[in-house]
Amino acid sequence: MKIEHIEQWIGRDVLDGDGEKVGKLSEVHFDGDRPVVGEISTGRISKKQHLVPLREASATRDDLRVPYPKDTITAVGGPAPDGSVTHEELAAVAQAYGVHLGVDDGPRTLEGSKAREARLAAAAAALARAEELEREAALRAEETQAAEERAREAADAVEQARAAQRSAERAAAEARAQAGPAPATTTA
Repeated sequence: MKIEHIEQWIGRDVLDGDGEKVGKLSEVHFDGDRPVVGEISTGRISKKQHLVPLREASATRDDLRVPYPKDTITAVGGPAPDGSVTHEELAAVAQAYGVHLGVDDGPRTLEGSKAREARLAAAAAALARAEELEREAALRAEETQAAEERAREAADAVEQARAAQRSAERAAAEARAQAGPAPATTTA
């Protein structure tokens, strides 16, 4: 059975090519989105870590199977104490298993599944926040556009009121001019 998300198999038993239990899958190291090597934890007390290529890994009903002998797996060391897998360690794994891991473009470390999960969660949160900010920006742009429209309407109303006032003042001036001079008032 092909494995879609091998990191979901962490904690499950790993069987060798003969079906013998080797240990438990404790970590998966990725090159981008591609799982390259897994860490197998062996021993009940010592919990030694061993790296194994995952390219040929397959799933049984409850276990993960790798096509390598248990002796080969337990002879290969684990990752650095900080949990990283360097280019040099990958070269040693490739040589020990006689495989090509497809990671030849220079020194770098692989990303563990926990770090990858945290990075992907942070990226998803950042994307969600960016989308939220875009929605807020669009809403504010609509509000700004509506406010600008109201301001234009208010300016038009002010201009119409001023025009009406000027018209009324002209009409009043014309009416006063037609009426002639105001009669003199006498005081008696």
